[in-house]
Amino acid sequence: MMLSVDANAYRAFVDNDPVFVEAIQSATQLAFPVVVLGELRAAFRHGTRREQNEEILRQILARRRVTIHEISQATSVIYAQIWSELRAMGRPIPTNDVWIAAQCIEHDFALLTHDDHFRHVPGFRVLPR
Repeated sequence: MMLSVDANAYRAFVDNDPVFVEAIQSATQLAFPVVVLGELRAAFRHGTRREQNEEILRQILARRRVTIHEISQATSVIYAQIWSELRAMGRPIPTNDVWIAAQCIEHDFALLTHDDHFRHVPGFRVLPR
């Protein structure tokens, strides 16, 4: 399975949550949306273990089956569609999460997350179930 990792799923993985460790270890490909990397690094800056956290992230990103999803023009089109659909349903989600969903849809990756609001995004796979 091709799996994209949300910031809270990354934290659960680092903290050895068995559900998230299993999902990440069994994925054939892992992706980190660039927005997630920004969220993680912002959190690292406000923590007491910034260098340790950066090193752990650097080691994970260096793995062969890990990619980083950048924001592209295609992402912006998908973003606009998701944002409009959620607004019409009366179910807006945080802006960063719309970008993350758009990147997952663009690259056909499921998203590993704790955030249930992603389940409102049409045509989007969210784990764990």
